[in-house]
Amino acid sequence: MGRELDGQVAVVTGGSRGIGRAIALALAEAGADVVTLSRQVPEGLSAQLSSHGSAALCLATDVTDDADVAAARDEVLERFGRVDALVNNAGGLFAPRRPFWEYGPTEFDDVIALNLRSAFVCAAAFSEPMRAARSGRIVNIGSDAVGAGLPSLTHYLAAKAGMLGLTRGLASDLGPFGIGVNTVSPGLVVTEHIGDALPEEARQRAIDTQVLARSLVPTDIAAAVVFLCSPGAQMITGQTLQVNGGATVGAG
Repeated sequence: MGRELDGQVAVVTGGSRGIGRAIALALAEAGADVVTLSRQVPEGLSAQLSSHGSAALCLATDVTDDADVAAARDEVLERFGRVDALVNNAGGLFAPRRPFWEYGPTEFDDVIALNLRSAFVCAAAFSEPMRAARSGRIVNIGSDAVGAGLPSLTHYLAAKAGMLGLTRGLASDLGPFGIGVNTVSPGLVVTEHIGDALPEEARQRAIDTQVLARSLVPTDIAAAVVFLCSPGAQMITGQTLQVNGGATVGAG
């Protein structure tokens, strides 16, 4: 990977572990100064990011809290003076999977807030300096689970489906400012968070749906994000890039 993002500043939500951490590291390797926003900042993350020769800033931020996001935006601008890319990666679930009638509106709202509303809030905050500069990139992280309609994930599926509509809406509104907005939609990615908990048979079932027969790993997603933040993708916007080993095609 080259240094195609030299001189740029990239913000990654949920950048402390898993896919988000891989994205942050890949952006740093491509030359960007990287800011991570996450509820907890793991020890050593800033040093790992800056080891690639760029600056790093790791902020303890609740991306579901509007004031926290605004404060993070202000700190980033005070430190770097600009924002060139935003990656809305924060997301997840709070409880074991179960049918929708077993959880109430509060849990539904919480999942929507983390997986969808946070992307809206961060886009509104961090697109402000992009709009002033009339350039920038936003990459939202979706999920291939939307197309599969997996059981016992109704709130998560609703949020990730909403991310597709959010991407298109943001692309339309921000296009006149020279800002591109896209979604990267991963298949089943084996991270340190789910690796030990994922039965081998479940992993193999996912591989069996693909035409490229290996497990997806976080760096697969990170490479797609770096491309969409790079100059080579400057005329790509409002799109969804599925990184799923060809599961959309099907293994036959």
